[in-house]
Amino acid sequence: MDGRERGVFYARYSSPRQKHSSIEDQYRNCQDAADENRWMVLPEYHRADHAKTGVTLLGRKGIQELLVLANQKPRPFDIVLFDDTSRLGRDVGDVCKLVDQFDYAGVKLYFVTDELMSGNESFREAFIAKASGDEQFSRKLGKRVRRGRIGRFDAGYNPGGICFGYRNEKVFDLSKKGPYGEPGLKGMKEVIDPEKSQVVLRIFHAADEDMSDRNICLMLGKDGIAPPQPTHKRPKLSWSKGAVTTILTNQRYLGVRIYGKTKEIRNPDGKKERQDRPQSEWRIRERNPELQIVPDDLFWRVQEKRKLKATRIGVKSLGGMTRTEASRKYLFSGLLRCGLCGGKLIVRTTKPTRYGCFEYQDRGLCTNKSTISQELLEREFIHTLSEKLRDESHREELIQMVFEQVQSAKNTRLVGELSAVQRRKDLETSRATQARHKENLVKAVRESGGLKALYEELELVVRSIERIDEKLAGLNRPPLPEVTLEQVREFVNTQIEDLEKLLFGAAEALKMDFQRRITQIVVTPVEDETGRSFRITGDVDLFVAPEGVVQTNQVYLIGLHHTIPIAFEVIPYKTRQKWALPEAA
Repeated sequence: MDGRERGVFYARYSSPRQKHSSIEDQYRNCQDAADENRWMVLPEYHRADHAKTGVTLLGRKGIQELLVLANQKPRPFDIVLFDDTSRLGRDVGDVCKLVDQFDYAGVKLYFVTDELMSGNESFREAFIAKASGDEQFSRKLGKRVRRGRIGRFDAGYNPGGICFGYRNEKVFDLSKKGPYGEPGLKGMKEVIDPEKSQVVLRIFHAADEDMSDRNICLMLGKDGIAPPQPTHKRPKLSWSKGAVTTILTNQRYLGVRIYGKTKEIRNPDGKKERQDRPQSEWRIRERNPELQIVPDDLFWRVQEKRKLKATRIGVKSLGGMTRTEASRKYLFSGLLRCGLCGGKLIVRTTKPTRYGCFEYQDRGLCTNKSTISQELLEREFIHTLSEKLRDESHREELIQMVFEQVQSAKNTRLVGELSAVQRRKDLETSRATQARHKENLVKAVRESGGLKALYEELELVVRSIERIDEKLAGLNRPPLPEVTLEQVREFVNTQIEDLEKLLFGAAEALKMDFQRRITQIVVTPVEDETGRSFRITGDVDLFVAPEGVVQTNQVYLIGLHHTIPIAFEVIPYKTRQKWALPEAA
């Protein structure tokens, strides 16, 4: 090592519309700055966030990974380079906190275009001023974009997006020229798509004939008609009831155009949400018969039928994590998966509550039409898990397994400590060499009267010694304490007892605990000569740290790798009555 400070690059571009070369441009600027300052570049630690906004840290994996690396001992780099302050973020609170976190880890941040280096005396004031400007720019940009869209809407153009049944056509301004001599773009005009508009009419006619939204989905999927927004996550043709409902209630098909009914905001966690705007802020364009797809009588007839159907059936909120008072006690919200298609199981009916496959109910992509009782599933799951916890042979097997892994971890640590002895000798030898070099340089500086080149070399040697000291400090790990079999037994028994108390305590507390212990529970329907039953499988983590508590207990860390496998069969009440089987206690 030549003693130079080690730097890595971080880049970000905020929009999919920006060129991917933006990352390369930022890296090039950072590389030029590193060469100019004689910093050693470590490409293996470069990080980038593609198409991520700077107004939130949500989803910014690149910067979060660098922060984790910076806190390692010894840390792998000394400086993180950014093209400018806006690449770190556009929220003053977020970026100031990031600067403090990197500073605490001993890592400097350098912003190339702004020539700002954290740790300098005047950095804080200059950085906050730049960060405030970045945040204001982002806010003003959003307002300018909305102002531009309103202008396009008022001029008769599409302000953005596309509606199923229509397509956008470019309208050019021949009096203006683009950057390559092409005609200037005036706006996007919305016109009826002949093929998709027929699908819209078909959906309305089907609803007028009292076909349910689900059956409309099945009809469209069977005929191979692409849904409004197929994505890479759902590449196969799959209409949803939500898409059909949106089409059937959209007054846009009457030729009515409204802009600004909703707005997009970010909540304090950084996630995007849509909020309704007051009607006074809506912009309504005069009805255009040329854009009408659905006749008035057909549209309003369908609305009346849907209103009557909703009144007859009743609109209910089914399931969800906390949507209703009952749902707060649903132990398996979000955890259930269909064993046939892998899709989610959702609450299909209430009073009594029963779970069914979402892909069957909403998209018609699964053949699993069966439903399972919430009460029966939860009761049998808790019973099976409780029996596992009380099984002495299973408990002793778990204790032995954890104890063996603790001993294995200790042996691995001992082997590592033996190799660290030689590593320590090498580092101490290198430090002694650098220390002698430092003494010679100090002497040379005194004798020469303070030559600048000698000062620079002395500074590099001092930094090299500091890094060697950091590595030596990283080798000073405390020895692992001796852990006896009885200590492991006591620890495992305590964890099992705590879980047993939860199983028969308040449903809300048990639900929150299951959300942390269970990844998924697979429910597979089984048909045989006796009737229908369900095979239930899943894993329950035995050891879960209390929320917000960092665990350092060695036994605990080993135990985190252990789960309790659950597998049992649920026989519905109807099947039991049919064969006169005794009910489970």
